Amino acid sequence: MKERPDKMIPLEDFVKDAAGRASVIFEAKGQVLPMLHFVDGDGEESVTPVPMNDKDEASAFIRAMCAVFQAKRAVFITEAWMLSEIGGIPDEVKKRTDRHGIRNEPGRIEVILINGEDQAEGLLMATREIIRNGNHKPTLGPLSIMKGMDQAQGRLVGFLPPMGARQ
Repeated sequence: MKERPDKMIPLEDFVKDAAGRASVIFEAKGQVLPMLHFVDGDGEESVTPVPMNDKDEASAFIRAMCAVFQAKRAVFITEAWMLSEIGGIPDEVKKRTDRHGIRNEPGRIEVILINGEDQAEGLLMATREIIRNGNHKPTLGPLSIMKGMDQAQGRLVGFLPPMGARQ
């Protein structure tokens, strides 16, 4: 890997660090509220809560924060549902979840989702499964890094502003 001209740590390490911090919060509180950790155009790091009344509002908030502060790296952390299908999602499941979401879908898992973006390195997502055992305190599964996410799309990806004069 080439050395970054701005001396930032690699995106994967940044995502792992964010996942570690989110895990500490989860272990203490039993949940992780949505948050944004970003590096601004001057290289300063900030962490802010993200309002999640709805996904459109959250997306607009994150994009605005990244634009105002000329973010060159951002990590969005939230709890989410996802499907854990090995080898892809069957067409009938995809159609059903597109219509109704996955909240009630058999085979879904609950995760802490860490969505990292970097202007130089692209997109990297990671998850930690939330394991709920009845009345016992929930625990977290191991960190899973999802590489090769260059084709991800949707309102909760693609937060960073286009690179302009401030690089």
